[in-house]
Amino acid sequence: STGGMRGGGGGVPLVAILALCAATAVVVLARAEDDAKEAKGGAEETKEGDESKGDMPAALGEFDDEMEVEDAIEPLTEEALKKLHGRIDKDGNGHVSMEEVIGFADVMRKKASNEDVEMLLGDVDTNHDGKLSMEEYMNEVKHFSEDQPDGHLAEGEGAELKKQQEERAKVEESKFVAADSDGDKVLDINEYPGLFFPETNDKVLEVEVQETMKMRDTDKDGQLTQSEFFEVPDKEVMAEDKTMFAKLDKNGDGKLDVSEIKMWESGQFQTAESIEELFKIADKDKDGHVTAEELIQAREEIAETEAHEHLAAWATANE
Repeated sequence: STGGMRGGGGGVPLVAILALCAATAVVVLARAEDDAKEAKGGAEETKEGDESKGDMPAALGEFDDEMEVEDAIEPLTEEALKKLHGRIDKDGNGHVSMEEVIGFADVMRKKASNEDVEMLLGDVDTNHDGKLSMEEYMNEVKHFSEDQPDGHLAEGEGAELKKQQEERAKVEESKFVAADSDGDKVLDINEYPGLFFPETNDKVLEVEVQETMKMRDTDKDGQLTQSEFFEVPDKEVMAEDKTMFAKLDKNGDGKLDVSEIKMWESGQFQTAESIEELFKIADKDKDGHVTAEELIQAREEIAETEAHEHLAAWATANE
């Protein structure tokens, strides 16, 4: 489909621009809600399909079972894990600590951002000088806003949408200024990754976090309660979300301040949670370190966790 593109064949996907314009936790949670709705819809379709099948032939049932087996996540090979362990183990002592793995994760996140940003830059750099001006960036933000469907909006909602788009444009301008470390009003190869990926630039991330605070802090006390963070009444916050919130709330005051929200929006909290789970599984002698052998022995169990996604990405990334 070409619906997600603007302009010629080298255009930037609109979904990419959405990522640039709304990298806040607000969008993360909104996407999660959409996923849940899609999952529900898929489940209903499956149910209807099952009811229409009647007595399914045994051969077809066996085929479905085979498909489920094929969909199982394949553990990383022993060779891949051994090589990856060596890359993480910078001091070469044969053991990696949780701090080493988290540090490696940060390096790989920034490296991946630098690699992906060239694709995202696309035709935003209209004069093809390898740099991004404020005008070029804001033109793309404007195009994205104009491409949003508004035919279904009720009376008065159009004006509200326009106001939101104008406010978002101001946020994007602030992000650009924050990313422009040398103040020359253009972003070079070392600066524009921070605009596209706020988690790699603390100043840009600060702009996003402040916008999240502005949008959700209903009592304007500079902190977010559980209800404000999840945007639901307290009684509707799920148990697993309460547990996550408690972990994110480092000082235990029942609210999230700017530094705690940064941990969430940067992805550092989620990565640390995955790595902590990895150590619970692989660190069999509980010495706070993981050897290559421990990693290999636990590889099948690791494949069933979110930590596997990180390891798989790191293992296939260029050194």
